[in-house]
Amino acid sequence: MTNDDANPLPDEVARELQDDSERDRLGELWSALGAAAPRVASSAAPSADDRAALWLAIASATSDAGGDARAATTPPLTVPASAAVVPMFRARGRARRWPIAVALAASLLLAVGLVARPGAWEDVAAPRADIRRITLPDGTAVDLDAGSSLRFRRGFRAWGGGARVRRVALQGAAFFSVSRDGRPFEVRTYNATVRVLGTAFSVDARMGDSVGTSVEVTEGRVQLQGSDAPAAVVISAGERSMVPHTARGPVDVSAVLLDRVAPWRSGGLIALDVPLDRVVRTLERRFDVTIAIADPSVALRRVSLYYPARVSLERILSDLATTQELRWERRVNGYVIE
Repeated sequence: MTNDDANPLPDEVARELQDDSERDRLGELWSALGAAAPRVASSAAPSADDRAALWLAIASATSDAGGDARAATTPPLTVPASAAVVPMFRARGRARRWPIAVALAASLLLAVGLVARPGAWEDVAAPRADIRRITLPDGTAVDLDAGSSLRFRRGFRAWGGGARVRRVALQGAAFFSVSRDGRPFEVRTYNATVRVLGTAFSVDARMGDSVGTSVEVTEGRVQLQGSDAPAAVVISAGERSMVPHTARGPVDVSAVLLDRVAPWRSGGLIALDVPLDRVVRTLERRFDVTIAIADPSVALRRVSLYYPARVSLERILSDLATTQELRWERRVNGYVIE
């Protein structure tokens, strides 16, 4: 099988589709249009039989069931008489046929709306020292931590209409209260996928921290899976798991106190046995400052902190200095720990 057979979409079209399911769905439509070309190459308008074959192929390719186009012949497919149809001429090479296929697809799809363009990408970002609270098109509430971003399709619309899976891409940390509407909800990070139906949970996935994707659940259950491995774990309320940065699949599920899930939502902070430099990066995002660690070996020290409510940066730095026998000072361009 050639690459063209495996992926019938032209490169110009495929590059616009970042979602695998959307690419596959439009590829089915593209293949159906190619298979449904008029039986006789002619400059005249295609016959009623040709138009019916084209509509039938599109209806089958864009239905949720998919499958053989012939299965949709009952009841008979009605073709709008006013639909403008552009004949698809057979060219010598497949690569030369696609511009005419685009014109054909556009005229048909605009005529009856069997296939709708996907919603535009929406990007929401929380700046440093700020938390964004947003509501997604399905009613899902999201708290977005400082320095984090979320991407999703406007209206959760995919090629062919409403997406069968509500999918968002997260960089950073967020807390989700997912609204139930019968469709799965997915959070994709740089190395994992979290899949739910309706529940509340937090996700922390910062590729720059080189830690991984951590998930903690406060209500219901979620499934956590690595991006490159089929193995998955189910996490229930009061539990956590993660896909480490250097691993393909999730680690074993463990317990977590509900009041310690995403304390940043109320200004709190938690760090349990993590390197000092990771804590420093969190503080930089939280307070929008620059903090330098003078001794690189100090940056590797593992520390633990927990503040259930908001405290000042100076208080946190003082506590770190006391427990780690360090000192800190404020300078014109930020802070230094030494």
